[in-house]
Amino acid sequence: MDWLKKLKKGKTIFCGLGNDLREDDGVGNYIARALSKHFTVFVMEEDPELYIDSIVKMHPDTVILFDAADFKGEPGDISIIPIEKIDRFTFSTHRLPLSIFVYMLKRKLDVSIHLIGIEPFSLRYREGISDKMKKVADKIIASFYLSS
Repeated sequence: MDWLKKLKKGKTIFCGLGNDLREDDGVGNYIARALSKHFTVFVMEEDPELYIDSIVKMHPDTVILFDAADFKGEPGDISIIPIEKIDRFTFSTHRLPLSIFVYMLKRKLDVSIHLIGIEPFSLRYREGISDKMKKVADKIIASFYLSS
């Protein structure tokens, strides 16, 4: 997963997205919480718009978003979702479309934004991510700790 750690450039903020009550949809929040021990993190859940001003005040060079995404891969696959296609591949559990969140950040900052999408195993109504998703998420987390 060397390609993941190469995304972290300059002052980087990590952001988790998703619904913790829809099993693997909460993977972004799980990753963000784990990274918060050593990095600047926002666990945005379903409300990314609430964090725009906080992110802008920090003047990051890079923002990395983590979210469950349906990009037609196999469950557990990881992909960088092109920002211009963000609404086609992410789930609609967010109150504001992610494309608008990204647009608002880009209007206020000269920032590089990356969305790391993880194909979910399950989106059942259940708190916590599945064991299979936890293994995938833990590999992502480890890749950033190894690069710090």
